[in-house]
Amino acid sequence: MNHIESPISGVKLDNNFDDLEYISRVLQGETKAFEVLIEKYQLLIKKLAYNYLHHTEDVLDASQDIFVEIYKSLPRFDLSKGFLPWLYSVALNTLKKKYRKIKGHTLVIKKAQEQKREDIEKNEIHNRAQEDRMVVKEAVHKLPEKLREIIILYYYENLKVSEISEITGLSDENIKSRLFRARKKLKEDLQDMQPF
Repeated sequence: MNHIESPISGVKLDNNFDDLEYISRVLQGETKAFEVLIEKYQLLIKKLAYNYLHHTEDVLDASQDIFVEIYKSLPRFDLSKGFLPWLYSVALNTLKKKYRKIKGHTLVIKKAQEQKREDIEKNEIHNRAQEDRMVVKEAVHKLPEKLREIIILYYYENLKVSEISEITGLSDENIKSRLFRARKKLKEDLQDMQPF
């Protein structure tokens, strides 16, 4: 017969010992009697916790939380009912709370990771955009002066064709023509600069 060494007065108990006897002792203030209940049900609780949470690192913590909750809830246990169904009920309620907490924590971590990934992507896009702007700016500066000044006034200073005409004394058609040639030249130059 399988025996458990009881922490209460060195009595040997078989696995079918009367739970109600030890629950009564706990309720009378004999806290050591609770250790016998822990000893008897710890594997069952750990297995339940593992099956519910699926993470071995959370099982020990959850098992301890369950036994603390069982201990605190014992005064509400109906001695006329079976202990095991009640134990499962307390264990499941505790695991549900634990799962929500872990899930919430996991979501926070996941959101933080997603935010970090997003920030990295934004930085990469920003850096790429900055590099692209630098490449474009460099290409603009290589344009012949009469094309370069039109591009600068139109794109960098955000002036309208009519305003550029007023500043340069060129006709609107002449400015549009230079913009067209400048864009074409920039497109060619930028294609040549693209790494393959």
